[in-house]
Amino acid sequence: MVVSVVRYWMSAYTDLVKSLKELNKVQFLDLSNQFLTEIPPEVFQLTNLKKLCLSYNQIEVIPSAISQLTNLTELHLFGNQDAGTRWI
Repeated sequence: MVVSVVRYWMSAYTDLVKSLKELNKVQFLDLSNQFLTEIPPEVFQLTNLKKLCLSYNQIEVIPSAISQLTNLTELHLFGNQDAGTRWI
């Protein structure tokens, strides 16, 4: 089994969008430490995603679109807003 891994460290958001459009079998995506205030909507199109790391960003809300990631087994959110991340 081939597992696609995408890790972005201080990458431009436009680079992320371009790369994700080219990858349809991403299973692991690490967007930690990217100063994100929300989850990029393109992430919700990665239906084969199993692990999503969003730690140490500034994300306050997890949208209901996260439910589209039916293969997701790990979601890392630690280190985001002090008040706690809300689900909507």
